[in-house]
Amino acid sequence: MTRLPQEGPAAVCAIGPPIDPRRNGARISRMSLDDKLLARLGQAMVADPELGVVGKFFTCSFLLGCDGNRYLLRVRNGSLDELLVDPHPTEPWQFAIKAPSSTWQRYLQASPPAEFHDIWAAAWLGHMTLEGDMKVFMQHHMALWRTLKLLRATASSAPAA
Repeated sequence: MTRLPQEGPAAVCAIGPPIDPRRNGARISRMSLDDKLLARLGQAMVADPELGVVGKFFTCSFLLGCDGNRYLLRVRNGSLDELLVDPHPTEPWQFAIKAPSSTWQRYLQASPPAEFHDIWAAAWLGHMTLEGDMKVFMQHHMALWRTLKLLRATASSAPAA
């Protein structure tokens, strides 16, 4: 069954994700955080020459939250050393970035809407929360920023499931 485009920012189509007419017909990503995406992120981190430079001292543990799911990423020298899915509450982390899946879906688009192009914009506007030791967050800000860019690129190049 084919549906005609609806009013509003996204048009609905019969096959594939919706098309966003504001983005020259680009598909709207339905990708959100999951362990498979984060595992692919680990591979992208190792292969990325920019992260190899800015992430040389990127060593910390941080939590990404999506709805009720939590992912603990342990990074050592710019590489994803360990990924824990729904870690025990006693597992230590230094900072956390949490958001509902609708926010992560928008954030992970290849060309995200203005409010979701960066974690600072999303946090400032109440779409994401930043928790924990902000000193560590800021010490690793450039490497974290590059890691989140890689996360977006990895999500955008995701194979169809």
